Amino acid sequence: MPLYFLSSSAKWPMTLAVYNFFGMFEANWNLVSADVVLTILPAVFVFLFGQRYIMSGITTGAVKG
Repeated sequence: MPLYFLSSSAKWPMTLAVYNFFGMFEANWNLVSADVVLTILPAVFVFLFGQRYIMSGITTGAVKG
């Protein structure tokens, strides 16, 4: 959806910016890999630093009564 609604590539989110690294006949896989790593890093950091709260929320919801 952002590909259709955002006119310039400067406003694209990082997940959509991967398309900039694909050409018609070749792909720069080193740039694609770097972009994917940069996209995943914030989610990994949130999970690692909030793992205690995530696990306590999961176990609290699993207890009956």
